[in-house]
Amino acid sequence: MPVKTPFFVSTEYDSFEQYIKKLSRDSRRNALQQLEKYSNVEYMEISRNEGLKLKPIMEKIWRKQIIRGKSAAGMGDIPIKNNTRFFACKLNKEFVMLHCVEQYKNYIYCHMPMHDKLLYPSLSKYSWFNLIKYIIENIKDCCGIDMGGECGKDYPHNCTLPYKSCNPHFKYLIENRKKLK
Repeated sequence: MPVKTPFFVSTEYDSFEQYIKKLSRDSRRNALQQLEKYSNVEYMEISRNEGLKLKPIMEKIWRKQIIRGKSAAGMGDIPIKNNTRFFACKLNKEFVMLHCVEQYKNYIYCHMPMHDKLLYPSLSKYSWFNLIKYIIENIKDCCGIDMGGECGKDYPHNCTLPYKSCNPHFKYLIENRKKLK
């Protein structure tokens, strides 16, 4: 089974275009393809009230799917904290994706973007690139985005079902994040 790791993306760029230029050729092509493919989708930050109303709807859709080869039916609710922010994608005036993130002093911890993977197979990639763009352009004190993994948000190794295969040493990546290039 592949090891699941926290994935940290720096947002210390002057512009999203600068970030795109720093990507590898394949990643840059992928980003531009997703941004073009979903150019009719509106990406936005939504209010806490809107996010709280949309969250159970998107969690219900998300749980009906297969994630990493397993049913997502047993996945718990995404915790909502005081620092939770909500981002969404809208198509034809209808919300089709919700992304809950937690903003800390100098980084953003992300939960998975929730959407119907059968209707919008790569919408999550579009969402990730737009979140990166939003952070670069709007939150200047943020050094990056922790795109998740089952553990890594907090210092203690705290894997919960259904994922018990995380490497306990990943917590040291988080503790020593400022030393990473």
